[in-house]
Amino acid sequence: MPRCVPCLSTDVKSFIGQSYPGPSVAALLDSIPDCRGAEPFRLCQAKDGRKTRAPSEYNLFVRDCLKSKPIKGRGFGAAAPFMKECADAWRRRHK
Repeated sequence: MPRCVPCLSTDVKSFIGQSYPGPSVAALLDSIPDCRGAEPFRLCQAKDGRKTRAPSEYNLFVRDCLKSKPIKGRGFGAAAPFMKECADAWRRRHK
């Protein structure tokens, strides 16, 4: 499998350089290779080769449970009571 090389397009580098002027940012941007083709950027896996862990059964259950709840538009902290409901439902389901 070919090694992933992270990159930024020249447009993205220009935008970052204009937004955050300074020699340290310019040096960092110069050290990042330019992307070839139409992709604006490419992000790669962690250097140590770790892969993200697949979600557990509990994670999948809570995700689906929370999606069914009317959380949107209620502000920060509105998910806490619903999260407790979902956790209780998980415990009842797996006793």
